[in-house]
Amino acid sequence: MRRVSSKTAAAGILVLAQQNGAGAQDLFYSLEGAFTSSADEHRFFVSVPAGLASFDETRFLTWHHGGGTNLAGDAIAAGSFDPKLRLLDSGGALVAANDDRFTGFILDAQIVAPGLAEDTYELIMDVQSGAVGGPWALDLLGDAGTEIKLRADDTAGSGSTIGSLKFGSRNAGTAQIRVADGASLTVNGAISVAHIGFDGLPSSANLTSSSGGQVSAVDVDIAPGPGSTSALSLITGIGSILDVSNNFTVGQTGSAQFLILNDAVVTVADQATVGSGGTLRLQDGTLRAGTLHHSSGGIFTITGGASRPERSTAT
Repeated sequence: MRRVSSKTAAAGILVLAQQNGAGAQDLFYSLEGAFTSSADEHRFFVSVPAGLASFDETRFLTWHHGGGTNLAGDAIAAGSFDPKLRLLDSGGALVAANDDRFTGFILDAQIVAPGLAEDTYELIMDVQSGAVGGPWALDLLGDAGTEIKLRADDTAGSGSTIGSLKFGSRNAGTAQIRVADGASLTVNGAISVAHIGFDGLPSSANLTSSSGGQVSAVDVDIAPGPGSTSALSLITGIGSILDVSNNFTVGQTGSAQFLILNDAVVTVADQATVGSGGTLRLQDGTLRAGTLHHSSGGIFTITGGASRPERSTAT
């Protein structure tokens, strides 16, 4: 699969949006990946709108040196490289930086940024010292009322890759990933939309790709658990592509809708599953899959000039 690079004309846009009371820190993104050398770095471009209160926090933290359980509920092994984080504003001025969020032998980094002003910020994760690369794990956590656009870019020449992306809400907010026009986002593992994190609270999240946007992943799971929802996940526009090299699931146990619109193409190498809580709608779009599995209670509809896989099963 292709690595997302800052040389790309337009980058994948991840959008976090909260809409309930202040201070809840509802939305999370958990990313895992790897550096191949000590020269690698990963850059994330974060756009923050006006109107954040002074107590609304945006938090970035790593897990891969000391280990622990990230916000997605995954166990992160200890012993990888010592990271550092820097947050810059659009003019390149340093807003915050951190090397060690704990004293002693745990050298993970954390930035807590309350009340960020409206701007586009750049978060840089790289190697602090004595490392030759290795796995990384980064969480992004937002307070209620914030809307954050995260562009998942590497720097030119960096060997950093994204291995998994799991995101959702921990309360009543809705997290979103939007892949902008002509942008691309590659995940060399699973994308989990409306993922229920470590605390087991209901989760809501959306995945949207605009005209010409491209998303590649090994597996895509939309609303993977009870209490998880994805109100409107869609691939839309001529040239928009979702390329899944293994399995694609909509609403296996949660509630989810996935729309393929306007000549967009979703290609699934193995099985596409519409679960009992899922809705899959083809409207002038194309779904290509090794097998389409349609569970009882799931909804599958075709309108316009849409096309679907020939092989299908039902339970």
